[in-house]
Amino acid sequence: MKRLVGMSKEILIIEDEKNLASFVSLELEHEGYNVTVEYNGRDGLAAALDKDFDLILLDIMMPDVDGLQFCHEIRNQVDCPILFITAKTQEADIVQGLSYGADDYI
Repeated sequence: MKRLVGMSKEILIIEDEKNLASFVSLELEHEGYNVTVEYNGRDGLAAALDKDFDLILLDIMMPDVDGLQFCHEIRNQVDCPILFITAKTQEADIVQGLSYGADDYI
């Protein structure tokens, strides 16, 4: 994994699957990143607006505010890459995610 260059970087993970969020968070922290985890879109939205993050890792299928809605609402308010991490792998899902403002889709 290529490190973000410079001082310690802040990453926001928004993922309702707690085991997956924990695994990704631990791996990123092991690599030296500061990680904030939120388990739903509403709390993720508040966190993203409260702090400057260098990267947002975002699930699509979440309760209350889903990842697409989150990305659409936040895209013009944050200046960092947004990557979808999701099990939705159909080409139409990828196109939709990118059209909502995501920078990439994994």
